[in-house]
Amino acid sequence: MATGQILRDATGQLLRDADGKLKLWAPSVWHDTYAKSWDVLDTPGGAETMQVLWNWSTLSRTRMFIRPPNTSGGGTLWLYVTYLYSGWSVGVNVHEITADWDEATCCWTNQPSVGSLLISNQRILSSGWSSFALPASTYGYRFSEVQSTSDKREALIASSEHSDSSKRPYWA
Repeated sequence: MATGQILRDATGQLLRDADGKLKLWAPSVWHDTYAKSWDVLDTPGGAETMQVLWNWSTLSRTRMFIRPPNTSGGGTLWLYVTYLYSGWSVGVNVHEITADWDEATCCWTNQPSVGSLLISNQRILSSGWSSFALPASTYGYRFSEVQSTSDKREALIASSEHSDSSKRPYWA
């Protein structure tokens, strides 16, 4: 397939973008949400966007949880950044999740357990697509903002429920 051509399935789901990257996405098996330290019981599963945030002045932070439909053999997780606070870069740590979890009940006081640090301080430099090379994982990945003494770092990430299906996360 030539670069510049977009491929969609019979339902209109994007399968290959204009750059020729294959997109694998299945809403029935994709799980993603985030948890907020300032609203510990909120369960934002099903939200259009997720958040990675660290605010030094208020000590507020979020953690984002993603379980793609099939990570066997590892691959690349592509996330669409819809907003980057004041254009500042955001440093992200990624841990492997080690136990089953449900986006409908995940909140700050009910987070899945994590194991190995897989990525340390990968920078999100701008809005648009960001990629994360990750190993296989049964239960998915936790994304958290690298804490710093800077006042505020925030990125909004399109979720699997985003109204613009071309911005939904995908695994390739």
